Amino acid sequence: MQDELTSARREITEKALAARPAMAKLGAAAVLAAMAAGTSAATLVRALDRVLPRTASALAATALLGGASAALAAAAREDLRRIGSLVPEQTVQSVKADVAAVADAASST
Repeated sequence: MQDELTSARREITEKALAARPAMAKLGAAAVLAAMAAGTSAATLVRALDRVLPRTASALAATALLGGASAALAAAAREDLRRIGSLVPEQTVQSVKADVAAVADAASST
C-alpha cells in the first residue's frame, strides 16, 4: 500500500510540474486582459477628447493586448488538455489489479 501512495504522489507531482507552463500562460493572459481593460478605458477618454490619432493608437493597443491575451489563454487551455487529468491513472490501475488479485485469491480458498 505504501508503494501505491508513493506512486500516486510521484504521478501527481509529474503532472503538476507539466502544468506549470500552462499556468504561467494563464497568469500572463490575465495580466494582458487587465491591461486591455485599462486601455479600453483610456480609449474612451481619448475618444471624448476628440483627438483621432490618439484614439486610434489607444484602440490599436487595446486590440493587440486583447488579442495577445486570447492567444495565451487558448495556448494554455490546449496545454492543460494535453496534460489531462491529475488523477494518478497508473496507480489506480495498479490498485485495481491488486484488488482483483486479492479477490481471486479469496475466492479460490
